[in-house]
Amino acid sequence: MKITFDGRALCGNLTGIGYFTKNLVLPLSKHFEISLCAHKNFYIPKDFKGKILIGPETLGSLWFHIFFPRLVEDDILFCPLNAKPYKTKKKSITIIQDLTPFLFPKWHKLKIRITTLPFLEETILNSCIITLSNKIKREIQNYFQKKNVFVIPPGCNVFNRETKWEREKLEDEFFLYLGTIEPRKNLEFLIEFWKEKKNLPNLYIAGDKGWKVKLKKIPNNVKIIGYVSEEEKYFLLRKCLALIYPSSYEGFGLPLLEAGLEGTPIISTKVPATEEYKIKSLILINLNFKSLKKAIEVVLKGKIRKEKSYILSWEEVALKYKEVIDWYIKS
Repeated sequence: MKITFDGRALCGNLTGIGYFTKNLVLPLSKHFEISLCAHKNFYIPKDFKGKILIGPETLGSLWFHIFFPRLVEDDILFCPLNAKPYKTKKKSITIIQDLTPFLFPKWHKLKIRITTLPFLEETILNSCIITLSNKIKREIQNYFQKKNVFVIPPGCNVFNRETKWEREKLEDEFFLYLGTIEPRKNLEFLIEFWKEKKNLPNLYIAGDKGWKVKLKKIPNNVKIIGYVSEEEKYFLLRKCLALIYPSSYEGFGLPLLEAGLEGTPIISTKVPATEEYKIKSLILINLNFKSLKKAIEVVLKGKIRKEKSYILSWEEVALKYKEVIDWYIKS
C-alpha cells in the first residue's frame, strides 16, 4: 500500500508537529511507499527515499482540502495536523495531536480555529484516528463518541551527533524552558517567579514564537534565546540543571521525552508524557510558586540525580503505526 503524507508541518522552522512528522516518516518509509507533500518548499528528512511532491503553491489549508487528496491516486492519506481533507472519499489516517482548538479555542489564532474546528467532527467520524496519549483518546471518545481510537505515544532517538553552541556565552548553571512560546505554556508564571527569586541561576527560554504571549519586563536572570537547532537544543539539555515544563495542557510533551532520554532532571506539571512513560529524573509540580520553589530546591541541593529513562525509538513507534495501517487496509 502507498501513502500520501501531508508534510506542511515541515515548512519553516520545525516545532513539535514538525519534529513528529520528520521522525515518523523516515522509519515508516521502510514499510510503505510514501509520497511526502506540501504546498511549498519544505524540510526533507535526510535519507528519505520516497517521492517528494511540492505545490501548487497556494494557501496551505486550500491546498490541503483541494489538491492534497488528488496528488497521488489510490494512496491512503496520512494527515498529522488534526484534520483530513473535507469530504474526501479516500481512506485517511489522521493524527489528533490534541483537542485544544476545540476545548480551548482562545489559545489559538483565528487561522487555526477556522482551519480545524469546521472539519474536526467529520474527520474524527470518517477517518482512522490515532492519537498520542490515553488522555486525548478519552476526550475524543467523550466528545465525539468515536469507538476505535488508537493510541501510539511518540518516540525519541538517541542524539549521537556533536552538540554545539556558537551564540553568546552561557552561564555555568542554568534552568531551561524548551518549547513554543504560547499561552498554555505559562511562561509569564515562570518569569514572575524568577523576578521574585533574584538569586536563582538564570532561566533560559528556548523556543519559536507562538502567539498572544508578549514577554515584557524580563528580569536580568531570565534570557530569551529564541528558536534553537537540534544541535543547540541537545547542548542545552545536556548542560542545564533541569528542564522546567509548566504547561497547563499537552497532547503529549515531546521535550520531556528528549530530556528523559538524556537523563536531564525535569520539573513538570502533570501531562501525558509524565504518565505514559516512566520518566525517572522527574519532579511533578502544581502551578504555584510554592510547589515550583520546592522543586528547584531539590535540584539545587543535588537531591535528584541524572538518570536516563527508557523511551521507545521512532523505529519501534513506526512498527506500531504499521500494525494500525495494516489493520486499516484490511478493514
